Amino acid sequence: MSPPRAPVDARDADAATSDAPARARANAGDGLETFWGPHGWTAATARALERVDAACARVGVCFRNDDDLEDSRAAAKACAGRTRDARAAAMREIETALAVGGESARSFREEVTVRANGMREAVMALTRAAETGTSADVRRACGAVFESTKAFKTCPRDPVRAVSARLMKTATLVKDACEEMGSLGEDDVDADEEDDLRFGADEFSEEEKARGEALATFGKACMTLLKGLILPTVKTKSAKLEALEPIVEECAALQNAIDDVGCGCYPPHDLEELRSSVAACASAGRKMYACVRDAEIGDDATAASLTEFEAATATVEKILQQ
Repeated sequence: MSPPRAPVDARDADAATSDAPARARANAGDGLETFWGPHGWTAATARALERVDAACARVGVCFRNDDDLEDSRAAAKACAGRTRDARAAAMREIETALAVGGESARSFREEVTVRANGMREAVMALTRAAETGTSADVRRACGAVFESTKAFKTCPRDPVRAVSARLMKTATLVKDACEEMGSLGEDDVDADEEDDLRFGADEFSEEEKARGEALATFGKACMTLLKGLILPTVKTKSAKLEALEPIVEECAALQNAIDDVGCGCYPPHDLEELRSSVAACASAGRKMYACVRDAEIGDDATAASLTEFEAATATVEKILQQ
C-alpha cells in the first residue's frame, strides 16, 4: 500500500511546470512556434498557446496520482483559473492574428475560429473537472486541452493558404466524381453484370455512348482547370484576398454541378438536366478563373487550363443539343 500523498499546493504545481514553455519551444518537432515561425505576427500567438499548455499541466500535477484530495482540488481550481486566464490571453493574440487578414480573409478566420472554439470548450471542461470531477476526469480534460492547442499546428499559415487548403479538399471530391465518369467508358471484365454500365454495354444507345464519352472528356477538363487554378494559390505568398476569397464558394458550386453531371451520365439521359448541370459547371469554372485572374496570381498554365476547359465545354454542349 502506497504511503499517503501530501496535498499539492498551487505553488508546487507552478514549480513542477515552470519550464514547460521553454521545453515546448526547445522541441523543434512539436513546437507551435516552429510551425508559425516565419510569420512574425503569429509568434506571439504560438507562445500564448504554449502558456495555455503550461497552465493546464499545472492542473494535471495536482492530480498526478489517483487521489482526490480536497486540498489538491483547491490547488487544481487555482491552476484551472490560470488556464482560463492563459486562454483569454491566447484569444487576444488570435484576434490580433485574424485582424492582419481583415474581413476579407473569411476562410482563414473560419479555420482559426473552429480551433479557438475547441480550445474554449476544452478549457471549460477542465475547469469543471477541477471543481467537481475525479482525478481521472482531470487527466482526460487536460488531454483535451493539449489536443485543442495542438490542433492549431494544422491551421493554414495565412489567408491564402486557407483558401488553397479548402480548394484542395473540394478538388478531391471533384476528382472522385470525374474518375467515376471516366470509368464508364472502360471495359471491366470483373464487374458484376448489374454494375457493368459501360459506354459499350447494351444499356447505352449510340447517342448515349457519344454523350457519355463527351461528358467524361468534360470531366477531365474540369480537373485540369482545377489544377491550373489551385496551383497558383499554393505557390503564391500574397494575393488580393477580396478577389480570391469567392473562389471557395465557386469551387463548391463546381463540385455540386459535376456530381449532377456524373449522376446524369447513367441511362436514360435527361438532356435538359444534363445541359443545366454542364452550364452550372461552366459558370462556376469561369468564375473561379476570374477570381484567380483578379487576384493577380494566375500564369500561362492557368490560362491554358481555361482554354482546354472551354473547348471541352463547347464540345459537350454541342452534343447535348443534338
